[in-house]
Amino acid sequence: MRLLRLYRALVLWMFLTSSLLAAVRPSFSLDDSSWTATHIVVAITTEPADAFEVVESWKGDLRVGDRVFIPELRPSPSDVPVSQYSDPFDPHLGTTNFEGVPVQPLGSSVILFLKKAKQANGGSSHIEPSWEPTNLMNSMPASVIWVDGSQLYCNMQPWNPGPSYPVKCGTSLEKARDRVSEIEDIQQKVLAIDAISDPRERAEELGPYAKSGVVSIYRFALEQLGSIGPPAVPALLNLLDDPTQIGRTLLFMDALVTAGGDSVGPEIDARLKGELSFWRRTGPTLNIDWQRQDGMIGDRRMSDYWGRLYYLLWGIERSHYYSGAAPTISQIRDLWISLSALSVGSEPNQIVEECENLIAKSGVK
Repeated sequence: MRLLRLYRALVLWMFLTSSLLAAVRPSFSLDDSSWTATHIVVAITTEPADAFEVVESWKGDLRVGDRVFIPELRPSPSDVPVSQYSDPFDPHLGTTNFEGVPVQPLGSSVILFLKKAKQANGGSSHIEPSWEPTNLMNSMPASVIWVDGSQLYCNMQPWNPGPSYPVKCGTSLEKARDRVSEIEDIQQKVLAIDAISDPRERAEELGPYAKSGVVSIYRFALEQLGSIGPPAVPALLNLLDDPTQIGRTLLFMDALVTAGGDSVGPEIDARLKGELSFWRRTGPTLNIDWQRQDGMIGDRRMSDYWGRLYYLLWGIERSHYYSGAAPTISQIRDLWISLSALSVGSEPNQIVEECENLIAKSGVK
């Protein structure tokens, strides 16, 4: 129920700050797929259409000459060669299957970013392995780079709303190979942190990776921090207090409460007090349409500040610090109700609703 409330708040903000709540489609990420992949190979297209022969291995134990079978990469009769895709997307080209798989001549090169599926217990080593996508949205076409001469193409969603389809990647084969190597080096360094015996030191070493610009890297770091337990709390509080990372408040909060449990309630309340001061200064300066305009304060958008406040309130609920934080929460609710710019808009107002929910659970009137 609480996660449903949280997601509703996220959807509400997206609606308020966008004329259209559009669908996000899969897009290839060299960094994320390089991190997630167990195997990365350069291969050539063969017969049948879903079979690929390895000509170069960048990661994993596939060897030159091995064949991999990927049914999701079998083109349909309506698909076209990668060179025929329009870049940028032309919605008037109705004959092109923009969500399809490019049809490439036999012997054409592709770079496959694959995750080897786990075999069921007792699975025979002679069974042909199956492969999973490395794309964050679980799309196999967005886990591939198609090579057409000197051009590299990968599935992207250039416009939202709009389809995901092959566009020029803006890199070369050599640069892609180098970046795969760089990500693998980072991966080895992160995995080596697990050997550090002191959990607090381990958490401190993981902290910088939670700021990574690569989704898969910061997700992994935060999962590890959460699993360390209470010794990771200082490192997670440092992340939470970093003003350059305000957009990741929800992620840090989730890892913080996972690591520290109910003991982190006073720390969250202390930061709520800071947010109360911010909104006391900022609220009177806002106009009625501030949510839709999503203006800037410094180098951050108002949606970031709104989100930070909401996720801190969520953290109070996760840590069950109802009574301790009740005075702060009551003041936030009263401020929100008192200022017309804050109180108008959504019905019910998400901040007021969350505050009242927490106050009710505290038993404080």
